[in-house]
Amino acid sequence: GVTISPLMLDEQPPSSVDAITMWCVVAHVNDPETFLREAFAMLRPGGVLFLRTPRWCVIDTVGTAATRLTQGRASRLADRRVTTGHMHLFNARNMTTLLESIGYTDVVAEPTCHYPLSTDAYLTSTGVAAGVAKGLAQGLDKLIDREWFVRNTLMVYARRSENR
Repeated sequence: GVTISPLMLDEQPPSSVDAITMWCVVAHVNDPETFLREAFAMLRPGGVLFLRTPRWCVIDTVGTAATRLTQGRASRLADRRVTTGHMHLFNARNMTTLLESIGYTDVVAEPTCHYPLSTDAYLTSTGVAAGVAKGLAQGLDKLIDREWFVRNTLMVYARRSENR
């Protein structure tokens, strides 16, 4: 009973959809506020927005500090997440504030663990030797599975009020 629209976002008529999902999109758009306003306009009253986006977290703070302190020599950790591709990283507070300023209600922005690469591949991509990465990954994977590791992603739910 679900119909998926074949239209591009800029072709979607106002108040024409019940739900919008965005998986790792908002970090990549030039103007997230305008983008989320356009999504709001597409939603019917009572419609919902679900999105996942990278979350600014301790990994990013440590990575950018290491890059700054070493004058760019130790930049691989920051380069993985604070990239030209990720133009905007949010935390729960600024995402909630943004969505509420647009008119969304019932906003929930929940930090969670989500790592799209295998842990050993992620560690190797930051410069950790493959053999060391494999050993570290076993322990880190257990922490990630239990959500005891850095919550690097936001899962966000918001609604367009029935009254708007």
